[in-house]
Amino acid sequence: MRLSRVFRHLCVPEVARLRALVRDGGGDAETLYALFQKHNAQLSPTENLLVAASLRNLSDRQDGSEEISSRLADVRATALANIRGKLYALTDPGDLCGLIQAAVVHGIATRGLISDFSGRLERLLPHVRGEALTQACHTLVELHKAARGSESELTVPNNVALVQCMAETGIRHEALGARVGRSLRLLLAQGGKITTEEASALLQAYKADMFDSLFIRHRLIEAALTGDYIPMQVLVNCLATGVFSPSNANRIDELVREGCSTSDVQTIIQLMIGYGSLRYRPPNVISELVSTVKSALFSLDSFDDVVRCIYGLFLLDEHDPVIMDFAANFIRRYDVPLGLANMEDICDALLAFCHFRLNDPEVYQRLLRDAMRLDCSISSACLIRLQLVAIYIWKLMPQLFHALGEPAQQYLLEVAHRITMEPETARTCDLQESVGKTATFVSHVLYKQVQVGPFLVDFVRELGQEEVAEARQRNCRKPRTRDLGEERLLANHLRPLASILLADDIEQFYRHSHERTAKSQIQLGVLKGLGFRCTCVPHWEWEELDGWREKRAYLAELLAEHKPT
Repeated sequence: MRLSRVFRHLCVPEVARLRALVRDGGGDAETLYALFQKHNAQLSPTENLLVAASLRNLSDRQDGSEEISSRLADVRATALANIRGKLYALTDPGDLCGLIQAAVVHGIATRGLISDFSGRLERLLPHVRGEALTQACHTLVELHKAARGSESELTVPNNVALVQCMAETGIRHEALGARVGRSLRLLLAQGGKITTEEASALLQAYKADMFDSLFIRHRLIEAALTGDYIPMQVLVNCLATGVFSPSNANRIDELVREGCSTSDVQTIIQLMIGYGSLRYRPPNVISELVSTVKSALFSLDSFDDVVRCIYGLFLLDEHDPVIMDFAANFIRRYDVPLGLANMEDICDALLAFCHFRLNDPEVYQRLLRDAMRLDCSISSACLIRLQLVAIYIWKLMPQLFHALGEPAQQYLLEVAHRITMEPETARTCDLQESVGKTATFVSHVLYKQVQVGPFLVDFVRELGQEEVAEARQRNCRKPRTRDLGEERLLANHLRPLASILLADDIEQFYRHSHERTAKSQIQLGVLKGLGFRCTCVPHWEWEELDGWREKRAYLAELLAEHKPT
């Protein structure tokens, strides 16, 4: 067997001896230094680090002559160069964290090496899971402390990289999150220099549950809009934060209208979804966006883009027959089987078609066929939306329901009657708590968190039927049990006797109007379609009431109007 040129000239015994000395920590400084000078390029980053540490320990036992100091400096420089040159080969975050900790402990790490360590670990962080994630986060925090001191703040590129890592991995590491959040807050509060691109990247990754999220996202929007040239993707990121900034709304609207005609249709759809998610509908801007999409409809050639287009219209409650007809024709002709990754798109498309009352059985059957095939792997969030669709078609669109094939009808009925293991609370706002508490002071019994379809709702019933009230009151102070069969029976029992109490906070209406959002309309339609009476308390009427007595009188009058006959 012939060896390559590299292996023919390799001094294997000396390399093996060097590695044995490194592993055992033995030998004398002269031997270790001589072997290291000859074969350092063949050592791993960890072995380079251990050689430098071993030589330093051996030299400390001798007198500190100039020759020894010079040798140590040479070894340290060579080891650092080898470590920095081979960091790319470290793909295991645990090994990298061990190397970093050893470098810090042995005093080998320089400022440049620490910066390299930090950059490499940040790139590996999205792939870390479990206990290794905590170790990596602690190591990263220590690196930044070592590089800039424990009281110093991170640079903007550090913040961008770390926030993106947290967004991709779902990290909510307390020390890391607080350090990044405080650094960003200090930078933004003092008007620090941050580019439009950096602010946009942070907006895209900074989530609602991160440190001081509301303040930071507001300030990031302001920072992203300060440049001379604002790309449309920056505006998409500003709208996608879920934070409405009144002081910047007009600026965003103006920039959207200016760049609308030159943007691609995918960006326009993202803008529509962003406006819809914020419940913000400036008429001129929305009209411009819809017109631009209509002019570029035939460039939409993927299922995802078509569904996102009509879902954007749904969020805005903006019915456009041309776009809806195009979407229906596209889906009707679309013959590629859909996968589990498309399940959310299927539910979104069905919701939009139901809301806009599309009466095309073929389109529904096309979508339901894939929903039936993927049903065994459906997520809880998708099941809730699919149950909304099933009840809506069954109860509110009977003509369409009977026009569907028998398999689709049976599937819709099965989904409509399915017990949702993780139902969605219909109203989670403080207003709901206030209104519900007030109802108990006007001779009504409050039944909290009763499951109706995919929702948990509050019922109010006039005092009476004492056996039902006493049974419920016995459990009112206990945590809600998940005996869903009992909850379903309770809902059926309360149907003729009680009303569902819905406190409509600002989230149920579009901004600057008293018009319900499309989601709220669907929800209310489903509850009424199931045969329940709904007593709705709009937030603007409740907030106008001055005191407790006025609120009690208002609610008593409202409940009397919805009293069952």
